Amino acid sequence: MKKSIIQILFAALLVITLGACGNLENTAENQKSEKQTNQTAEQNKETVSIRIMKGKDLVTQKGVDIKKDDILMDVMKSTFSIKEDKGFITSIEGIHPKKGEENNYGWLYYVNGDMPNVGAADYKLKPGDKVIFEYKAFK
Repeated sequence: MKKSIIQILFAALLVITLGACGNLENTAENQKSEKQTNQTAEQNKETVSIRIMKGKDLVTQKGVDIKKDDILMDVMKSTFSIKEDKGFITSIEGIHPKKGEENNYGWLYYVNGDMPNVGAADYKLKPGDKVIFEYKAFK
């Protein structure tokens, strides 16, 4: 009788141990799958870089997540403190022309090193765009 009880206990212990090992494998596989999913989502994230300059001095720079067909002006409004007048950005992060300098200083922007031929209110961002807003004197 003792021998059969020991065999039953041993069998039960064996079943419990094997079940626990199977759960550990499933947990490890789930974690690996989740990590791969997160890495793929990170790689597919659509972002742009926006740099704010005052002359040659960096004011701030941010990487910003975008969605398809996002407009630069809308992204600027949701990311920075800006003021605009009739579609033109007049102030970013509190930097604006002083009284009397409105016709000589202002904000220009470049995308990937080029000045677009449309205003920020009409520019559709693309993933990977590098945007620079520069406050400077007009020439």
